[in-house]
Amino acid sequence: MLSLLIFVSFVTCANAAATTCEEQRDQASQDGLVGAFVPECNADGSFKPEQCWGSTGYCWCVNEHGAEVPGTKVRGKPECSKKGVLSLCQSLQAIIVNVPGWCGPPRCKPDGNFEEVQCCASTGKCYCVDKEGKKVKGTEKSGQPDCESYTSKCERTRLEALAKGPLPGQFIPHCREDGSFEPVQCWASTGFCWCVEENGAKKDGTTVRFKQPDC
Repeated sequence: MLSLLIFVSFVTCANAAATTCEEQRDQASQDGLVGAFVPECNADGSFKPEQCWGSTGYCWCVNEHGAEVPGTKVRGKPECSKKGVLSLCQSLQAIIVNVPGWCGPPRCKPDGNFEEVQCCASTGKCYCVDKEGKKVKGTEKSGQPDCESYTSKCERTRLEALAKGPLPGQFIPHCREDGSFEPVQCWASTGFCWCVEENGAKKDGTTVRFKQPDC
């Protein structure tokens, strides 16, 4: 009986001590989804600085929380410095100086992403930017623009998914250049594709696997 209690206590403590990386890795392995992303952990349970999604061929750098470092995703091996990798916004912030007549360096969030609203000191105007720091057309104005009103439902859904970092089996919608939903949506980790309405809702009876549906 004593041995059983010791064993149960050991298992309980071991499960309680599981790190976020280990939990995500174990969950992905248990789900058994074909082509799913499975995070890689160090011996101490922390996230390895370089993560790869084997079924897509893409790799990227992550921070200590496992969130993707913006601008590091590449096919093959990214350069994930042990001292930390600067995001695109942080890199621009480091090299762009305040010069009269220029807008100056971009404003970055604590996680390295671009602030949704960027302002130009030389003109006094502000504008919205996408996740790559590119100006969203028609948003420049004096004062603070309402960036959410310029973002489509597809873009908002996509940005919300990307902001969570790479998660096991995560679905990320695909948007057209004009912000609307691509008529065909695919979930890479499962191999399933389907047709969607203009609002992104799945069309019944269109789901197929390992091929493109006729939309």
